[in-house]
Amino acid sequence: PADNMMVYGRVSTGYRAGGFNTYSPGAPTDPIEKETLINYELGLKGLFLDQRLQLTSAVFYNAFDDYQINARQEVPAQFQLPTSDSPLNEYTANIDGTKLWGAEIDVLYQMSDQFRVSGYYSYLDSKIGNFVSVIKGDPNPQTAPYTHIDLMTGLPTTSFYVLPKDQSGNELPQQAHHKGALTLTYTQPLNELGNLDLLTTWSYTGKRHADVANLPIYDLPAYRRWDIRATWTAVSEV
Repeated sequence: PADNMMVYGRVSTGYRAGGFNTYSPGAPTDPIEKETLINYELGLKGLFLDQRLQLTSAVFYNAFDDYQINARQEVPAQFQLPTSDSPLNEYTANIDGTKLWGAEIDVLYQMSDQFRVSGYYSYLDSKIGNFVSVIKGDPNPQTAPYTHIDLMTGLPTTSFYVLPKDQSGNELPQQAHHKGALTLTYTQPLNELGNLDLLTTWSYTGKRHADVANLPIYDLPAYRRWDIRATWTAVSEV
C-alpha cells in the first residue's frame, strides 16, 4: 500500500519423507506414508514514525496430513506374535487432523543515534489429530491381562500390560504458548578506535509439555533469562 509498507499473503507446502518400520516386525503401517503440510500465512512489514520504527508481523495456520509420530499401540491379531508378552507394538504411525497456529511480531525502534530498542513476541498453539498410544511414565496406568506362549516352557501363560490411552486433541510437545524478548542497545562511537555496543536482553519462554501426553507432572516450567553483552567493532569493520 506504500513505498515503506508491505502486506502479504502466502500459501506454502512441505513434506517429510516416508520410510519403513524396519525394527518393528508386525507394524500395521508399513511403509510409513510421507507427512505433508500446508502453511497459510498473512503478514505486514513496514517502516513507521519517520522510519524509526521497523515492524514485522504475521499470523499463520499449519495443517498436517499423515503426521508422523512414534506410537505404542495394540496391533491387529494378525500382527501379534504368539510369544510376545503383550499385544502392543511400537512403531512410527501416520495420523490425520494435526494442526498448528499462531502469531508473531518483531519490532525495532531507533530512539536516537545511540539508543535502539528491539524485541519480539510469539504465540503458538496446536492440536494433535486422532491418536491413541501407551503413555510413557504414566503415573496412573490401566492394565489388562494377556495370554501368550512362554518362550522358556512353551506353555500358555498370562502377563499384564499397560493399556493405550486416547491423546487426541492434546498439544504438540516442546512448544511454549508464549515466547518473547526485549533488547536495549547503546552505541558509543570511539572515533579512530571504532564503535562500542552495549546490549542487554531480557527473554521469556513459557511452559511446555514434555511429550504429546501433556501430563502436568512432566511439564517443563516457564523461565526467564537476562543477558548483558559488550561488542567492540574496529574502524576497518564499521
